[in-house]
Amino acid sequence: MWLYLGATRRESKEFVRTQADIDRLVCEALFAEDRPRSMAFGDGLLAIFRGVNLNRASNPEDMVSIRVWVHGARILSTFRPDARALCSGSR
Repeated sequence: MWLYLGATRRESKEFVRTQADIDRLVCEALFAEDRPRSMAFGDGLLAIFRGVNLNRASNPEDMVSIRVWVHGARILSTFRPDARALCSGSR
């Protein structure tokens, strides 16, 4: 299962905090404005990436941030701002 959530949406953070059964530190990292990095956390992996900004009327050098938590058969990712690079512009 892959959940793909907007990091600026209050509902996304509330869902992850209360329903996703994720450690508090991982939850905070999924919504923080951290630099790119990766780390093992228990038996999961947290990775924070930066990608080229492909949004309309945006400068490609204004990178988007994508955070990914992988644990077992579950992937949870958050993005800031809207990350067209991952979703190919579909809504």
